[in-house]
Amino acid sequence: METDRARGDYIDPSAGKVRFEVIAERWLKSRVVDPASAIRYESSLRLHVAPVFGRRQLRSIKPSEIAGWIADLDARFGSSTARTAFLVLHGTLELAVDDEAIKRNPAKHGL
Repeated sequence: METDRARGDYIDPSAGKVRFEVIAERWLKSRVVDPASAIRYESSLRLHVAPVFGRRQLRSIKPSEIAGWIADLDARFGSSTARTAFLVLHGTLELAVDDEAIKRNPAKHGL
């Protein structure tokens, strides 16, 4: 912990307790995109991302479950839906990293 602090890499462990849905709403509001994209992102968050990850603490989300979730979405709804859902998930988790809620993005290696 002291080494991380000295390097400037320290992240308060309690920061990862924030629920995914809190950061996802912040991410969605921060998008500067055309209206069609905004609707697509909101729909994907509501229908595919939030039901699986919304109430979860950020620190509890693992790369292996993201991979399984993406494979399931692709099989059930097709690659376009899976890509959009991954974009929303990845973007939200990147914002969490930037806000220092988590150290690494568990969706770093996705599609």
